[in-house]
This record gives sequence, structure tokens and C-alpha cells, in this order.
Amino acid sequence: MVASEEAIRSYVSLIGGSYVTFGLLGFVCNVATVVMICTNRVYRLSAYTLMANVALADSITMLMAGVACGCDILWPDSVYPISNEKIHVLRGAQVYSDENLLISYAMLGLNRCIAICYYGTKAKSLNRVSIAVFSSLTTWLIGIVAAIVGTIPEPLIGIRRDMWTISFITTDGERPTLFIVLVCLINFFGVAAQWLCSTLVLLKIRQVKQKISRNKLNQNSANRFRKQARLTFQFFYPSVLCTLSTFIYFIKPYAYHFLSPWQMVLLHMILLCNHTCNPFIYAYFNDRMRMTYKEMLTCSAIRYEIRKRRTSHPFHNTRHNISR
Repeated sequence: MVASEEAIRSYVSLIGGSYVTFGLLGFVCNVATVVMICTNRVYRLSAYTLMANVALADSITMLMAGVACGCDILWPDSVYPISNEKIHVLRGAQVYSDENLLISYAMLGLNRCIAICYYGTKAKSLNRVSIAVFSSLTTWLIGIVAAIVGTIPEPLIGIRRDMWTISFITTDGERPTLFIVLVCLINFFGVAAQWLCSTLVLLKIRQVKQKISRNKLNQNSANRFRKQARLTFQFFYPSVLCTLSTFIYFIKPYAYHFLSPWQMVLLHMILLCNHTCNPFIYAYFNDRMRMTYKEMLTCSAIRYEIRKRRTSHPFHNTRHNISR
């Protein structure tokens, strides 16, 4: 009996520790992406602005679905001795990040579709930083409205200890049903916009590649297209993972009766991986972002300032022997 209790305790500690580890990793990587895009002038483009908004939403999700959920598993009796107002804020942040993320991906898909398919038209004017900032503010507004609806007067989303995840607290009743329908509609249009734009972009990429192989496109246009296509794939693969995580998020409240605990844990780990992997995808496809990540991880700016101060004061730590 004691051995079985110790095994269960070890199993719970392993799951909670894994959640917290992935949560912290995803939070740090996504915050690094936001800081990198916001502090470097070279990334002040519309697509990068929307990518920063996606990373911000991912970082909030990793705090809630990773760190908070893992701490709740590790210390179930002591994690929430806090006020109901703070709990409402945390649950609202989860709803906000989920809806913000889906709409941000849809707008990022539209941005890439314009850059690839409608570059020579008037639609090109929509791919500006000011438009991207306005779009990001719009996603925040929609996310905040969804968070208010989902947490006031009673929260509809929270940590489900029976499911080892964050999900809908209940699916019964008029208000939960209306909220789930509302969230489903937002997610459906977001995912549909992603895949519609992705389909148009992939068809255009195929068409232009055929022109390049037949030498029917000049070198400058071909180089520009390759650059835009590579940037587009930074969006395409995360959008696939976003679709997968959305499907997992909505199926869990209805399928957990048919799944074992370790299967629910596996689904939550897939959800965490989906929100963690975007910075690694960016680093793989984008040489400039990979170099900037490397500079941030190695603290090259700090080391440069230290070297510069040392060279500007070469005799700072030396003794001067003055003979009389």
C-alpha cells in the first residue's frame, strides 16, 4: 500500500515537473522572441509585428497551461490560497491568450497571402507596420471581450484536475453552451482563414517555382519570391500546429471519459509543445532570427560593452612605479 502511494506520488511529481519545465521553457523562448522583434529595427516589418503578437499570446498560454497547471498538480492544496479576483484574472488570461492566438494566426496568414499572391496590387498597402499594430490591438480587444464573457460572473474555463489540463469547467447549462459556441465560431473562422490563405500561398509558390525552373522569371523577382516563401513557411508550420492544438483543446472535455489519465497527459504535453516550438521554427527557417537568438543566449551585447569599457581604460588595474 505504501509502495503504491509512493509510485502515485512519483507519477504526479513527474507530470507536474514536466508541465512546469515546458511552461518555463516556452515562456522564456516566446518572451525572447517578443523582446527581439520589439528592440531590433531590422524586424520592424508587418509580418514580424504579427509574429511578436503570436509569441506574446504563446507566452501567456505557457504560464497558464504549463507553470500554473503544473504547480496545481505538484501542490494541489497550497497553490490557490489567493483571492477569487486573482483566480479570475488568471483564468481570463488563459481565455484571452487562446482567442488572441487564433486571430493573430489568421491575420498573419492574410499578411503572407498578400505578400505572395497580391504583391503587385493595391492590397500591398495593407502590409504595413501600422496596419499590423492595429490588427494586434484588435486581437487584444477580442481576446479581452472573450475573457470577460468567460470569467464573469463565474469562470467557465479553469484547471481540471480530473483531466490533468486546463479546459472548460463544465459543458452543461445555457451559459457554458453559448460560450463554447462563441469560442468555437471564433476558432473556426480563425482556422479557416489560416488554411484558406495557406492554400492560396502554396498554390502560388508552386506556380512561381515552375516559372523559375523554366527561366520565365527574372533573377530579382526570383530572389524576392524565395525570400518571401521562406518567411511564409515560418508561418505555415506553426499554423498547422495551431490547428492541432485547437482540435485537442475542444475535444478534451467531450472525450476524457473515453481516455485514460496518461492519454490526457499526453494530449496536454502535445498542447504545450505546440506553443513552445514556434521560436525553434523561426530559428530554423530564418538565418537573421537564428543569429539574433544566438546573440541573446550568449549575451553578446553585454560582453561587447564589457570589452569596450576595458579597452577604453587600459591602465585601470595596473600599478605605476614612479622613481624619484
